Amino acid sequence: MRSDTTSPTTRLLTARTLVSRPGGATVAELMANLGASRATVMRYLRALPEIGTVLESEWRGSHKAYTVPQRSRGASIIMTELEMVSVAVARQILRYLDGTPFGGGLAQVFGKIESSLKRKNATAHLARKIFDVNEGELRFRARDRDNLEALVDALLREDKVRITHARIDSGRVAFEVLPYTLLFHRKGPYLVGKSLHPPHAGAIRTFAFDGIRSIEWLRGERFPYPATYSPEHTLRNAFGIVGGKAETIVVRFDAKVARSVTRRKWHRSQRVKKRAGGELEVTLRCAASFEVTTWVLSWGANAEVISPVSLREEVAREAKAMSARYTRTTGAID
Repeated sequence: MRSDTTSPTTRLLTARTLVSRPGGATVAELMANLGASRATVMRYLRALPEIGTVLESEWRGSHKAYTVPQRSRGASIIMTELEMVSVAVARQILRYLDGTPFGGGLAQVFGKIESSLKRKNATAHLARKIFDVNEGELRFRARDRDNLEALVDALLREDKVRITHARIDSGRVAFEVLPYTLLFHRKGPYLVGKSLHPPHAGAIRTFAFDGIRSIEWLRGERFPYPATYSPEHTLRNAFGIVGGKAETIVVRFDAKVARSVTRRKWHRSQRVKKRAGGELEVTLRCAASFEVTTWVLSWGANAEVISPVSLREEVAREAKAMSARYTRTTGAID
């Protein structure tokens, strides 16, 4: 059966599954199942030990078969009811990745889990009892799938990538990036890495995936992954993912939205102080980026920036512009 997967990473994992079966698989069987050439199959067989898969080979007449020894095969999975529910929750939350290589990989993982359970169709049945509304998920395009595959291959091997991005020289100039992290924020992927584009001067930049037009994996162009790098440190001053100089931000909320404000953790630095009449005062320590402006505006007239003055003025300008727009379309507002 010819596979319809085209990702090198997915094919490699499929090859591992095939050789892990009792009796393993011959090169001819791998070629037929993967829809790949002999040279490609041999490359996968050489790559499997590099990702920790123990391989043995034996001759079957004139054909050599490759197999994972029994001692190295995964054992059956024994799951408690709570663990099964946890799997169902994870699958629901990650449904927004459907249509990407990760969506396909997750489907295979959950399929393997279910195949080892005594209760067949358990996760599918739980999907009706546990459901996540994927609000605001990114719309993935065909090029996003290809770009994600190339990025994952480069990330795993610590190779450079060459990208074009709509926000950088209108996407006309390709430049190299040392990929550090595939970041997910608000159900959308971002590439974080050191940009070698001369105007960026080697800074760590965050590139929204929906703006990336192309990613080329520069095979074999290794770079030393920095031991001191961590995404937590890079994003330490961000309200979401937009960095900058950290400031003390104070926002006052009306009593009518107090419960909605306190039921979520908006930032790791937040401190909440109750005021007379049920009002709340929330203090944050982060960059006063447009992300904070958008968050405050989402509460409408129930939120007021107290400090810093620059953020207060920015929110006031946006509120005034909103008022002007509605006044033009609906008449004067008393």
